[in-house]
Amino acid sequence: MTVTEAAAQPPLAPSKQAAVKVDAYDIGASTNIKWHDSRVSREDKQTLLKQKGCVLWFTGLSGSGKSTVACTLEHSLNQLGKFTVNLDGDNVRHGAFMM
Repeated sequence: MTVTEAAAQPPLAPSKQAAVKVDAYDIGASTNIKWHDSRVSREDKQTLLKQKGCVLWFTGLSGSGKSTVACTLEHSLNQLGKFTVNLDGDNVRHGAFMM
């Protein structure tokens, strides 16, 4: 089942919900989108940084404090010697992403 097909399905009662397999590589009718595998493995990155990677995705209403929480967490992790990347949506939309 594709993401589009899954989204079009009516919601089920909680007792009848089943796991829906979503194909992350299915991009529908788009022909100009291609997945590019990295030539550097996750394990190589983890060895280099001496830490495991993860993604924290903050969601919420505009003005609810997502960026404030993300910046505070980034600062705290930096103080612990951890490498972080903060992709703030507003900054990305401005075209300003700096590491």
